[in-house]
Amino acid sequence: MSILQQNKFRHSASSANKIKDQPQVFVADKIMGLKQPFSEAGLRGNVAEAIARYILAKDPTEEQILEYAKKKWEKAK
Repeated sequence: MSILQQNKFRHSASSANKIKDQPQVFVADKIMGLKQPFSEAGLRGNVAEAIARYILAKDPTEEQILEYAKKKWEKAK
């Protein structure tokens, strides 16, 4: 069994690109567990996805959506 299998490593296209383009970042992230903070665009995307799921699951009012969005944004920062 390889070390990747022992650690239950799951690869993705972004991981493959990271290995190729920025091997030092891949090692820091996947092997050493050092994480970089999300970019503004990444934060917006994560919050937008959470809001979309919330809307589909709960059928909230506009006021509830705004409150949920504010909570998710503050938590993500």
